[in-house]
Amino acid sequence: MDITKVRIRPITEADAEGFRQAVGTVARERIYIRLTDAPSAEGTLAFVRSNIEHGNPQFVAEHDGGIVGWCDIVRPSFEAERHCGSLGMGIIPGWREHGIGRRLIHATLEAADAAEFLRVELTVNAHNERAIRLYRRVGFVEEGRKQKARFLEGEFRDVLVMGRLLEPRSLSSRLEGS
Repeated sequence: MDITKVRIRPITEADAEGFRQAVGTVARERIYIRLTDAPSAEGTLAFVRSNIEHGNPQFVAEHDGGIVGWCDIVRPSFEAERHCGSLGMGIIPGWREHGIGRRLIHATLEAADAAEFLRVELTVNAHNERAIRLYRRVGFVEEGRKQKARFLEGEFRDVLVMGRLLEPRSLSSRLEGS
């Protein structure tokens, strides 16, 4: 594995199948994300196309033509929440602990800031300390805990709700300019 050859870049429609496979790999671990298997090929392509069409930041980590990780931020469809986005990300086993997640989230948050997402939020399994550390390092704060929010492998799991706002100076100037 040559980490120097991992490229972080915006997703394209051509990446949809590789993205779907990466999501499926992480989902089947039944530890990190709410999915428990890969989404359908059609649903994945529709998700990727929608993100591209609506300017939702979605980046992939690519190595030798394969997708080893992703990060996306999706705006809700409700008008009152159009300044917000929900973050999802994952790295496939064997590629974790090499800084790929940090690179992915930085690129995706930078694109979200440029696209005027004033708030980005996420949920994370409360036991996923590695992810929580990463989210805190890039400016997310814990906003609450959903107790017994997920039930997998015969056990309930708490979920943390975290949020990140643009710096107050940026947020104020953007709101005043509206």
